[in-house]
Amino acid sequence: MQWYYLDQNQRQVEATEEELQDLRMRRVITDQTMIWNETLPEWVEMGRALPMQLGQYEEPTKEEINDLINPLATAAEKQPSANSSDTRVYASVVA
Repeated sequence: MQWYYLDQNQRQVEATEEELQDLRMRRVITDQTMIWNETLPEWVEMGRALPMQLGQYEEPTKEEINDLINPLATAAEKQPSANSSDTRVYASVVA
């Protein structure tokens, strides 16, 4: 099903359900973003439509956020050290 949302300039942007979920997860759009599809009588706030139409949104964990911010540092943390003199890069998110 195709959806439409209003961007920051109040332009209608077409998106699939999966794209809306991804945009929300990346905080490009919020619960207050107005969305619409052909089954709705009027535009509604995304926060009202999501539970009914798209399922529940799960907040990413700190580890998932770290993976997105610095995937190379995360990969380095998971690899075993060849020797104790390795220099590693670590990234973290301050909440």
